[in-house]
This record gives sequence, C-alpha cells and structure tokens, in this order.
Amino acid sequence: MKLRVSKRMSKKKEKIIITKDEASSHSLPPIGIIIDRKKSKLTYIKFSEPNSYISFFGMPGSTTTFKILGYMGSSEDPLLHDKLIEEYFNTPFKKMIIEGEKKQVSISGKLVQVNTYLIGDEFKTSWCSILVPSEKNKSYGLLILIGKYINSKNPPKYSELTEESEIKPLINSLIILE
Repeated sequence: MKLRVSKRMSKKKEKIIITKDEASSHSLPPIGIIIDRKKSKLTYIKFSEPNSYISFFGMPGSTTTFKILGYMGSSEDPLLHDKLIEEYFNTPFKKMIIEGEKKQVSISGKLVQVNTYLIGDEFKTSWCSILVPSEKNKSYGLLILIGKYINSKNPPKYSELTEESEIKPLINSLIILE
C-alpha cells in the first residue's frame, strides 16, 4: 500500500513561502509570509482550515501547535484581539478559563500585542495569541496562535510558549510581506 502525501503538507521544505496572491486566492488577507522551518521538527499544512495560512503540529501525541490565521476587522478596535480569540475558541470543549499576561513584543520587526490564556475544562491547554495588524490596511491582519499542553492551573507566560524548541525557530524566522 502506497501512502499519498497531500500537496499542502510537507516535511521536506526548509523555507515555506506563501505569497500575497496565494493568500488572496484562499480568501485570506493579501499578506505573504516566509518561515524557515529547518530548526523545527513540526510538520505543517497550508490552508488547512478556514482563515488559516498555515498550521504546524508535532507527531501524534505531541501537544505543540503553531498557527497563522488571517482576520478581517479594524485594528483601531480596542476589543479586536479579545473578539478574535472568543470567535476562534467558541466551542464547548475549548472555553476560556483564565486570561494571562498581556504585553507587547517584536515579531518580524513589528511591535505587536500578545495575550496568553489557559483554555479547557479537565485538560487545560496553554495558548498565546499574537495580533499582527496590517501596516498597509487597518482592516485586516494576522493572528498567530501557539498552543501547548502545560500541566498547570495558572495561565502561561509568553516566554514559556515561545521559547519552546520547536516554536522559537518559527517565530524568529517569520517574515511578513505586505
């Protein structure tokens, strides 16, 4: 039996490029991205869910997730970040339990807002959301989500999720093209 590998999924490419035109053809904001994944063992799938540019995940049983989503909404709205998170996690299995730290960090040369959360009922997952508004058009942008199972009753710190050996190279190599 021969396994078929999706053209959207790859383990071999080191540099992943999604052009603005490719994003637009998938009804995403016209923002391109480049990520060098040579130092990360995570597998990825492009355009795997609605509003998704790319999703990275570990081997079965792994608890690490890294996603880049597109959003539509005014970056002038002070509640935009919270609205996007509520919309994404609005399922009975992923209700928000505890909000964590809120801070600004530099991603791809831009100062952006970061929020952390502890989500779930019995099995809690730590999440970090990074809001990256477009510099050219304030009505869309990127939402980066990083998730990991961390056995804790407290929300995570940004560094706990981004210093992860599989995530750090992805964050550090991310280039956003507008």
